[in-house]
This record gives sequence, C-alpha cells and structure tokens, in this order.
Amino acid sequence: MYRSDAKAAWNPALHPRDRFGRFIETGAIVSLWSTPGLFRVRRPLSDSRVSVEPLFGGEPRTVAANRVQVIPALSPAPALELEHAGLNNVVTSPNTPEEVTKAVDRARKAIAKVHGVPDVVPVLPVIAQVDRAGKLPAAGEYLVNSTPGGAAEPVSLFISPNGVQPALTAVHEIGHVLDHLLLGAGRDWFATSGRGEPVQVDDELTGWWAAVERSKPYQLLRLMQLRLRNRDTVHWSVIKHPSTGEERPVSVTRGETDYYVSPREMFARAYAQWIALRSGDPVLLQLLKNDIERGFGNIISGLSGWYPRQWPEEDFAEIAAELDAIFTARGLLKGDQP
Repeated sequence: MYRSDAKAAWNPALHPRDRFGRFIETGAIVSLWSTPGLFRVRRPLSDSRVSVEPLFGGEPRTVAANRVQVIPALSPAPALELEHAGLNNVVTSPNTPEEVTKAVDRARKAIAKVHGVPDVVPVLPVIAQVDRAGKLPAAGEYLVNSTPGGAAEPVSLFISPNGVQPALTAVHEIGHVLDHLLLGAGRDWFATSGRGEPVQVDDELTGWWAAVERSKPYQLLRLMQLRLRNRDTVHWSVIKHPSTGEERPVSVTRGETDYYVSPREMFARAYAQWIALRSGDPVLLQLLKNDIERGFGNIISGLSGWYPRQWPEEDFAEIAAELDAIFTARGLLKGDQP
C-alpha cells in the first residue's frame, strides 16, 4: 500500500464562492437571487456551478455560484419552557442584525406570557436580507411554498431591519405562522382563507370574524373598497403632520385595500394587537399606539387618516374576547388571562 503524508494540492474548482465571497460547502443552507425559498447544497460542481435542492422537498437544480447566498448556521434563541416548544423553533443566525434578533426575542417572550405554542412549528429561520429582486415587503413576510398537492409548506420568516416597528411585525408574522400551522393544521392551509372563492374562515374562527366585521376599521376598509370599485386609486383624506403641521392629501389604492381587508391579514393584525395588550409589553404597546394614531389621528377631512390597520381600544374588546375563546378552547391560554 502506498501512503503519502503530503497534503493534497488546493483545487479552486472544488471550492466555489457565493455572491459575497463565502465558500459554498456541501450541506450548506442557501438562498438564490430572484428565487423564493431556501435550498440545501448537494455538492459543488465547479468553481462557478453548484447543485442544490429545495430545503422542503423538490427537484434538484444546477445554479450559478454567483446567484447563491449562504445562510450562516442557525442558532436557536434562548429556549422557553416546554409548553412553548413551537416558539423555540423560530430561530435566528449569527449574522441576523441585532435589532431583528431583539425584536424576535421580544415577540417570543410576549407571546409566551399570553398562551402556549405546541410543537407544531418546524425549524423556521428568521431572515433579514434575502435577494428576491426587491419583491419582499418593507416590514416582513411569512414565506411558504405551495406544493403540487395544494398544501402550504413553511419556509422562513422575513423581518426587515429597516422597519419602524420590527417587534410588532415579528408578532404579526408569528400570527400568520399560527394561523397556518396551529389553527389550519387540519388541512395544511391557513384557517383564515380557503383555496376558492368566496373565501371562508374555518368554523373555529367564525365568532372572531363576525366581531371583526362589526368593527370600525373593517367597515372603513369596506367603504374604501366601494369607493375603489371602478378605480385603482382614489383621494381619501387630508391629514396634518403632528410635528410640522403640514397638510397633505392621502390616497388609497384597490390593491392595498383588498390586502388589508382580507381575513388572513386581519387575523395577523388582530393577533399582534391582542398579544401586545394581554402581555402588557411596553414596547409593543407603544408601537401599537403609534399605528392606531397613524390610522385615526390628525385628520382634517375624511373618515380616517390612512388605512386603519389596527383597532382603537374600545373597538377591539369584542375581538380580543373572541381570541381569548379560541385559545382557551385549545387549552393554550395562560391562566392569568381573561
């Protein structure tokens, strides 16, 4: 047998680098420029080509190394007690911006004060910067892949480090996660939206949805929809800037109004407000107050200053009670809650 102690010669063809100059290793978790979702590296093929496969199932593909962005090793946040096992799977990475890591940690702790989260959430990476050709929203998004069978598979949470309220956004996005993986677990879809028209919420949420329909923000959004019936944009109000006193007109669009009035978005916003109120977290409560005032304050003319994205306190009591009932029926609401 021939044995040599000499080191093998360095072969750059076996060690491609991603678009930021980091080595692409077999088994690494990566994102791809202009392509949603996460991928696992099967093996490097050359100094410029890499074989990858979707992290949650799908056909392998070969991509250019300069389209790849390596996601650093994921690090679980400090573990909460067992009754919050699902929250323990919401994880950040060492490269996650500090403000996003703090926001996610605050969101997890606030939720843990209000209700338990069973182990229904798979490892869900929090991503703050993903190349999707500028298509990600400014604040955040719960990313899922639709399977050929019609189910939705979780991919990741996007939380922008540039958002004005990342902590409230993190609670909001976790609300989408629970709508999907907890309340909608029986059909691998969101409890707040079916696959057809008209969209119907699951039976478990009918009381909550009836309360939402009776609320002022929902009715204002429906009025916006009526005004926008044959137009893409309409003038809605005039507001005064609280600091400068400057007056400016506000317009609303059909696409944004339809988005805000949808049951799925209404649930995430109601959930975020419910967690802020029931947890008593001071940061979340201040962010919530700012959002409510943006929608209803400083109005010179019009019915609201902007899209009413959250509820005034007196208008939210019935909705909060319905959320209490949903989580109580599942045995998840903490004992010191109403």
